[in-house]
Amino acid sequence: MPNTSSLSTAPVVEVLRLTVFAHPDERVAEPNWWSDLMGVEPEQRTSKPGRGEFQDAGPMGDAMLSLSVQPGRADWFLTPGQFVPGTELVAEIRSVGVFPDKFGEFVGLMSRWLPSAPRVVRLAFGAVVFVPTESKESGYRMLSGYLPSVKIDPVGSEDLLYQINRPRNSVSITGLRMNRLSKWSVAYFQRFRVGIPVPSQGIQGQLGDRVHACRIELDMSTSTDMSDALPADHLNEIFRELVNLASEIAQKGDIA
Repeated sequence: MPNTSSLSTAPVVEVLRLTVFAHPDERVAEPNWWSDLMGVEPEQRTSKPGRGEFQDAGPMGDAMLSLSVQPGRADWFLTPGQFVPGTELVAEIRSVGVFPDKFGEFVGLMSRWLPSAPRVVRLAFGAVVFVPTESKESGYRMLSGYLPSVKIDPVGSEDLLYQINRPRNSVSITGLRMNRLSKWSVAYFQRFRVGIPVPSQGIQGQLGDRVHACRIELDMSTSTDMSDALPADHLNEIFRELVNLASEIAQKGDIA
């Protein structure tokens, strides 16, 4: 099974997400969650009061932190910062940082917000992690290590997408089930140079070599059959457990 600590290129994180599903009796007004958490006003705000929806977003270092609220749920996303066309070469895999360091930073940030969350019936953590490889074939060989129950032909395989959920019982809350959904594939990226368009000439692009990577999409969540709110004083503990489950899969592969 792959050992990510021994790779010459560190795994990178493309997206991180925290989702809370509010209790049906809970009404979420338009709060100042983003500004309270970050200490400044968001750079962008979109509000649709009639539909009970709003979005806040702003920079967090080189990344972009956004909050999306709609009736019954709230989602926090950490995504790569916006790219401004110019003369700089676009990175092969745009990311928010390396794994597992960025997981820890996100946990610290969200742990400060969770005490102000509405009553929660379900909690979810999502992430997309890329492990760079030398080629498509080496990517499928790496997937074979991550997916011991799947037989993969590294040379003859293309467009593989493997998805599985292996639930576990929570170690934080007795009787609470944790969904461990993972999706596996091999992706490729092609770097290019983007220039500011000249009138009538369009955007100029210069292609480079393809960069391949194993793509791991992780979605850890508490069970959907909970009707009562999760204990508020245990939300951070449950969240950390979800993140630990995701980290385990990213490091050890598809294990029971």
